[in-house]
Amino acid sequence: MAARTARRSLGRSILVAVMIAVPVAGMAGTAVVTDSMQTTPGELVALQLGAEAEAVLQVVAPPDSGLQQQVSAPVQGWWLTGESTSGSPADGDLLDPESLVDGELIGEWLGSAVVETPNGIRSIPAVEGLLLRPELSGRYDLIDGNEPRRAGEAAMTPALLESLGISVGGSATLLTAEGDRIVEVVGTYRTSDTSNSSQEILVHPGTLAPGYTVPSRFYLLDQAITWDDVLALNEQGVVAASRSVILGDGPTPGARPSEYGAFGLQGGVLAFAALVGGFLLLQVVLLAAAAFMVGARQQQRALAVLASVGGDRRLMRATVTAGGVVLGLVGGVLGVILGIGGAAVATPLFADGRAMAFPGFHLPVLLLVATVAAAVLAGWAAAAVPARVASRIDIVPALRGARRPPAPRRTTRVLAIVVPIIGMVLLLVGGTMLVIVRTIADAAVAAGDPTPIPAWVDVIAVVLIGVGAVVLQLGVVLALPIVLRLLARMTGGARSALRLAARDAGRNSARTVPVTAAVMTTVFLAGFIMSVLSAFQVETDRGYQAQSPLNSVSVSTIVYDYVTQEEVPFENVTGIESAIREIAPDASTAVIMGTPADPSVEYDQSSGASSLAESSEGTTLARVFPGRRLSCDGRRRFRNRRFPGVRGLARRDLCAVLIRHAAQ
Repeated sequence: MAARTARRSLGRSILVAVMIAVPVAGMAGTAVVTDSMQTTPGELVALQLGAEAEAVLQVVAPPDSGLQQQVSAPVQGWWLTGESTSGSPADGDLLDPESLVDGELIGEWLGSAVVETPNGIRSIPAVEGLLLRPELSGRYDLIDGNEPRRAGEAAMTPALLESLGISVGGSATLLTAEGDRIVEVVGTYRTSDTSNSSQEILVHPGTLAPGYTVPSRFYLLDQAITWDDVLALNEQGVVAASRSVILGDGPTPGARPSEYGAFGLQGGVLAFAALVGGFLLLQVVLLAAAAFMVGARQQQRALAVLASVGGDRRLMRATVTAGGVVLGLVGGVLGVILGIGGAAVATPLFADGRAMAFPGFHLPVLLLVATVAAAVLAGWAAAAVPARVASRIDIVPALRGARRPPAPRRTTRVLAIVVPIIGMVLLLVGGTMLVIVRTIADAAVAAGDPTPIPAWVDVIAVVLIGVGAVVLQLGVVLALPIVLRLLARMTGGARSALRLAARDAGRNSARTVPVTAAVMTTVFLAGFIMSVLSAFQVETDRGYQAQSPLNSVSVSTIVYDYVTQEEVPFENVTGIESAIREIAPDASTAVIMGTPADPSVEYDQSSGASSLAESSEGTTLARVFPGRRLSCDGRRRFRNRRFPGVRGLARRDLCAVLIRHAAQ
């Protein structure tokens, strides 16, 4: 009977299935995308150690510094150096890793290079080392041409090659403090960390001047490293990621956990998607319930015939709820398919060619099955109330076609009071637990323990918040019929149109309650999302540190020379003042001299007066331009006929304009 009703009302069935599929697709797609951001041990080894490298080493501290690492450090994870979690070396001499292992090591030196372009000079990331080896394919891959085989040869990423307007076989000019160096571009390459737009250069050792690169990592090609070897390297101030250790070929006793916590970025995204998806499914339940109620009324005569020949209430409820379960299953499967397809399209776009961003396309089977189960539960819940109403029909009036409005029950009144209270309690408990857990976790991380509380405690708190919000809304939905009847009584003396509308809403609550509840959940979801975004904005504003007084522009006159790698004063200081005078003649100026490179300046936010904090050294010059007509908040637009280039320019861009005019 349920299948026959679904076929007869094909349009309504498709609408219900699609309504269920939309939030399911969003949750499934989010689950696939976030899970695809997680790196499996095999993917971590392939993308960080390459095809055949046995380990990667990094010197982070002197010997006997109390170093303790995670299994996957330094390619992924943390390490402890004494009481510090930053990984910065303590005082003392660092060892050469070549003295600690017997295998072949390939050094990776990272830094920067200054390249001459048709539009001027540009500082770009630079890598020095013999890294385009077959053993490191997957980590460093040669795209076209050859690897740099001698000093003076370089390989570039395709984006850098295109921006310079040259091709493989051409040359580029690198600017150093010792003079210009011409390098021959012999090939193009990519790494597991570079995107399609990354502009980097890889040079043969000895190409860049000393001081432009520093040692980062050392790849060990032909010596297997066990966990005991890793612990021995830790004693010498070296962290190591070993192929065999990461793949779990041996025990790792005493290792720090490899995960910082499940409630990180991916966990937060999943929790947010689950909350939003749950609210959307609740709205679907409310809207679909109205559709099932209409279908149940259309089945009224058929159900009456079924009851007249011996069918009990259980059979009639099952007949109606079966339609909800089937449509929920169809909508869930359809939503999962759409979510997986959307994730397959979205992940390459998000990755932009960076292999480490999405190391693989992962399908979290348990989460997808749970999502389908939630869809089936939503379909069943949408049909549960109509099924209960349909199972209580009077056979003779139903066969006659007579209909009477349902009478309110005492149990409904009690639930309308108890259920909202339960929802509020769950919300308070979950919110309080989350605040306490996050406070303890932040304090522990600051003290040096990154995993003070199990991740499941966070999950429980978030689940309580989500369940509490849903239960609270269900309680309000249960109270809506009573509210509508009360509204009908209160409008007894109103005009005919309002009185009849209120009476119709109260007598036909099965039709009006789902619509009212859907509007309520929509407003609730919008308010929830805006509250979350506002909370993030408040945290951002709270951590903001003003660099200048309100309604002013601050311009630093210290310029970093990328060629000499030194900070030098900007020579045309008076040009800045002239430019500001021409743009805003009535603006006042203040000069701060002799402060450190990161000047500690205090400002009176009301008057705009500036004062220097105590500092004993430094040669940085900074100029501050407080004034009534200048503002960097972008609320108003600045226009000046003498400078057509700044006409209609937002004030937040004014600093760059001043520097440009001063340089001219």
